[in-house]
Amino acid sequence: MYFRGFLVDKMGGCAMIALERSDQNMKSKTKTLPTDAVLRDMLKQAGLDSAGVQFRLLGDGMFNAVFAAETNPPVVMKIAPRPQVPVMTYERDMLATELYWYDQIRQHTEITVPDILYSDPAGNLCGAPWVVMERLPGVHRDKCPLPSAEKHRRTAEMVAQIHNVSGTGYGYVQNGLYENWADAYISMIENLLADARRMGKTSRRGQRLLAYARQYRAVLATAPCVMVNFDLWSSNILCHTVDGQTRFAWIDPERSLWGDPVLDFLSLESFTAPLDKKTLSLAAHNALCRVPVQVNRETRLRYAFAQGLLALIQEVEKYYRFTPLSQGWMVDIGGASVAYKAAFAALRRG
Repeated sequence: MYFRGFLVDKMGGCAMIALERSDQNMKSKTKTLPTDAVLRDMLKQAGLDSAGVQFRLLGDGMFNAVFAAETNPPVVMKIAPRPQVPVMTYERDMLATELYWYDQIRQHTEITVPDILYSDPAGNLCGAPWVVMERLPGVHRDKCPLPSAEKHRRTAEMVAQIHNVSGTGYGYVQNGLYENWADAYISMIENLLADARRMGKTSRRGQRLLAYARQYRAVLATAPCVMVNFDLWSSNILCHTVDGQTRFAWIDPERSLWGDPVLDFLSLESFTAPLDKKTLSLAAHNALCRVPVQVNRETRLRYAFAQGLLALIQEVEKYYRFTPLSQGWMVDIGGASVAYKAAFAALRRG
């Protein structure tokens, strides 16, 4: 899902904001949008009563189509892009990847995630893979009434749980794993540049990032291999309060990977804050994590590479999802600009 928006301040500089919850549906070329009649047939196939069920297209997603279905109990239906729709390399088979990460989270952490009620990888009814899952109660984290510091602390503590899960190879499971983070990272950048070329585009900033990655290969290779979410914005965290106790849950872990834990600090506290300013999250995370993140030259550089990776993803994804000057297109331009600027400033300093 990645960044939701940006602001231009009075001095002309950009600052990221969490435009995480929108009343408008984000229009994307990758979304599969069946009719209500087809959605009811899909519910029947899943063994659910579909008579009179109403559907609501949820607006946050920028890749899959997600519908709230008013069954008893209510569920969520998630539909992948159709096979003929172009997607980026790391987005291939992403719905299956999401189910993999839900299983990993359930098996190795205490983080609440929705139960998967039904899955149809063949997608016979709608022409694309789809799943039905439990609809968890709650509001998105930005709407949660808890103090901001408490929300940041609890998010960082959950991040520590996934960082306590070690992997045996680096990278995206859907694209193949590597022996070290440097090789995995360089492969990701090369894949994104190839994705741009498939759309008839080039990325000078992406090429510059690749050159830096090769220059700092030894630094990247020092990263541990842990479970990384890389998409923990407020729209992917639900908060539900019962009897004065607020419980957190995670949704949409499909962009997770095995790799460098500093990637997850991008979404902890303010995106624009450098790693060493995220003291609340660092303290909460490191108190519980077997692989603490220490702020030093190496982690600052790895954090800059995390910013650069996210920037290149946003730069390229707009060609696959949006029409020029649409809301999503402009969100991606703004997000990439801010992230590239921060990344290259740190990488120049070395």
